[in-house]
Amino acid sequence: MTYIYWQTPAGNLGTYTEGTYFELPLEVFNPSNVATTFSFISGQLPDGIQVNQASGKLQGVPIVNNVLGVAQTQLYKFTIRATVGSNVVDRSFSMGVTNIEPPIIQPTTTFLGSVFDGWQTDCETV
Repeated sequence: MTYIYWQTPAGNLGTYTEGTYFELPLEVFNPSNVATTFSFISGQLPDGIQVNQASGKLQGVPIVNNVLGVAQTQLYKFTIRATVGSNVVDRSFSMGVTNIEPPIIQPTTTFLGSVFDGWQTDCETV
């Protein structure tokens, strides 16, 4: 019987910036010639992130959908399963995604300015 075990430590995998592609390999010790498959089994991955079943990489572009202030971090907790033949090992992880929401600029007036090209014209937004 082949025994497998996680090499990637459980717990926090780090904090990543929203909207930026990343890859993070999850590693399992597997002494056999049988392929390891990985699957998401519980919790919540950030939107835009998936587990590559063949390589075990967490990959994608994380997106934070709930409203946070600028530069706040949302924490996600999840469990990944590694399977080799009939051997199964689960591990729980967490990761943060920092929201980089741009500031909202609201004009204080509708007057955009004056242009003179031989005729006087005032511009306003409608």
